[in-house]
Amino acid sequence: MQIYQQQKDAFLKIKQFESDKSKLEHQKNSLELIYNEFVKRQKEGLESFINNFSGQINEFYQYMNPGEQFQEIRIVAIGDEDELSGITIEYKYNNVWVSPPQKYFSESHLNCFGISFFLASVVAFNKINKFIVLDDVISSFDTNHRIKFANLLVEKFSDYQLILLTHEAEWFSYVRQLAKKKSWLIGEIKWTEPKGTHLDEKPTDLKELIERELANSSVDALGNPVRKYLEFILKDICLNLDVKVSFRLNDINEKRMPDELLNELKSKINKNGGADIKAKMPILDRVSNSSLLGNLLSHDNPFNPKIGDLKAFWADIKAFEQIFTCQQTDCKRPKVSIKNYDNVAKRIRCGCDTTKYDWKE
Repeated sequence: MQIYQQQKDAFLKIKQFESDKSKLEHQKNSLELIYNEFVKRQKEGLESFINNFSGQINEFYQYMNPGEQFQEIRIVAIGDEDELSGITIEYKYNNVWVSPPQKYFSESHLNCFGISFFLASVVAFNKINKFIVLDDVISSFDTNHRIKFANLLVEKFSDYQLILLTHEAEWFSYVRQLAKKKSWLIGEIKWTEPKGTHLDEKPTDLKELIERELANSSVDALGNPVRKYLEFILKDICLNLDVKVSFRLNDINEKRMPDELLNELKSKINKNGGADIKAKMPILDRVSNSSLLGNLLSHDNPFNPKIGDLKAFWADIKAFEQIFTCQQTDCKRPKVSIKNYDNVAKRIRCGCDTTKYDWKE
C-alpha cells in the first residue's frame, strides 16, 4: 500500500507540474505579446517624434538657407529593429542622400543646422517656461544667415521671451528694429562699476529716480536721467504725430538730440495744428530753452545749477508730456496720436476722446 501511495503522490505532482507549466507558458506568451506590442508602439511613437522633430529642424534650416542644395534634413535612428543604439543626420544633396552633415556643410551651414536643432528642441521640450537664452550664437554665421536668423526669431518665436547676448552691434540693431515693429518690450543689459550687470533703466524707472533725487535736493545725479527722459517722451510724441526729421543711419537715428526733435515738433504744430494746441506753444518754448540745462548737466563744466532751476525744468517737462497724454486713468489709448484722427471733426485725440486738438492733415 505504501508503494501505491507514493506512486499516486508522484503522479499527482506530475499533473500539477504540467498544469503549472501550462499556466507559465500561457503567461510567457501573454507577456511576449504585450512586450512586442509595447516595442511596436514605442517604435511608432519614436518614429513619429523623430519625423516631427526632423520636420521642425528642416523648416528652420530652410528658412535661413532658401534655395540651397541641402534639402530634406532629417534624423535617422541607428540600430537593430528592436534596439536603438543611436541617431545620425542625413539630407539630400543634389537629390542624393548624404550622411554625416559635415561631409558637405561649411562651418556656417553647420552652425545653422546646430541652431535649428536647438530651436526645434525648444519647441519640443520647453512648452511651459517659454524663454530662449542665446549667447553670441552668430559669431560664425555668414552675413546673409544672420539676417535670416533674426527674421526667424521674430517670426517663429513671437510668443517667447528672448535673452539675446551678442558682440555684433549692427546685428543687434537690426534685431531691435524688428522687435520694435512687433511692439515687443525691449530691455538692454548694461554694466557699470557701481551697479555691475543690470538692465538699462526704463522711462518709468527714470521718472521715479528723478522725482526721488529732486525730493532729496540732489543735483549731481540728475543731468543724464532728465535729458534721457526728455528724449524718450519727445521720440514718443514725434512718432505719434508723424513728425518728419532728416534721415539718419542705424543707431545714429536713435541718438536724436532734443533740440532737433523739439524744433521739428514745433514746425509740425505750426503747420497742422489749430489754435487750441498752438496755445500750448509757450510750454514747448520753455522746454526748448531749458533743455540747455540738461545738456550742461550731462557734461563736465563749471556750471552749478540750483535745485529750484531743476525743479522748474522738470515741471516744464511734465507739463509738456501732459499736453499729448490723456489724464483719464481708464483711457485705453492715452497718447494723442494721428492714429486716432477724427476725419469729421478734423482733430487728433487720445483713445477716449478726452484730450483732443484741432488738426488739419
